[in-house]
Order: sequence, then C-alpha cells, then structure tokens
Amino acid sequence: MADFAPGAYSVTYDPPPGGSPVTLGQTEGPKRFQMTPLGEPVRIDAFGRRVVDVVDQGQDWFVQMILKEWNAAIEAALFPYGSTYGLPDDNVDLEVLVAGRLYSTMAGILVLTSQAGTPARTQGPGGAGGIITIPLAIIVVDQQIEAVLGNVERNTPVTFQCLPSVSGVTFVET
Repeated sequence: MADFAPGAYSVTYDPPPGGSPVTLGQTEGPKRFQMTPLGEPVRIDAFGRRVVDVVDQGQDWFVQMILKEWNAAIEAALFPYGSTYGLPDDNVDLEVLVAGRLYSTMAGILVLTSQAGTPARTQGPGGAGGIITIPLAIIVVDQQIEAVLGNVERNTPVTFQCLPSVSGVTFVET
C-alpha cells in the first residue's frame, strides 16, 4: 500500500506588528504549498544554446488557497499596505499610498495546521505535529484580489509568497 497523506488543513494569519493569530475561515479544496527552483543556466559554445548545468539561486515558496469567507483577518491578509482595500482610514477617495516599503515589513505569520486524526497529521507536510509556520507571508506581487459582490458564492483565490527571514528560514515544520 502506498503512503497517502490526505487531510484538511486550517489556516491562521497574524498580521504585523504581531498579536494573536486569527483564522482565515473556511476554504475550498486543498491548500497548495509550492516551491519554484531558481537558477542561472550555464551554456557553453560546444553545445550551442543547450543548458549544460545550472548555478543554484535558491527557491521561491508560495501557498495557494481559495477563501470562502470575508472577515477582518482576511482583510488584514489581503490588504497589508494600510487599512482595508489599501486606502487610509477606508476613505473612498484614492489616496496615494507610501511607495518604497519592503514587503517583509508588511508580511504576517501564516500557519497551516493539519486536521487531527488524519494521515496528514503524521505523514504529510508539517512534520510530526502537522503544522507549517511561515514567519513572513504576504500576498504575492501582482495578485489580483477580487471581492465578489452579490448573491453568489464567495470564492477568493489567493497566493501568498513565503519570504525568507533574516536568518534565511522560509518555513518551519513542527
């Protein structure tokens, strides 16, 4: 028999400057924890344009999910640039936000916790405790956030980028 590790994961978010983590509510489908290898291709004349090796340049990490609810925690996660919708004090006039800030100063802590009693708790990502903690998570650059308005089901697809901390840690499994 194969080693399958199914099981739901709950998600909490703790926006800066810190405090208490709050749930991002119900989600639809799996959360996708993704890694993109980065590298500089090496090419030599003898092989034309063919890549003969790659110089490792690290990895980018992402978490994708579909949010089903709308609450203060979700607003804090989706709009880290200031107040709701990125507008100071929720004003409807489009004020210019402060440009030049580093995303790492606006990132929050994202925690994915596997459901107790499922194989994901003991065999899936998250180590023996089934918990993945990302100390610096923020909406990925160029993510289009869509707030669904109307008498329809709310589905908000989001992608968080997992930034490395000063010590180089991108995520911790416990």
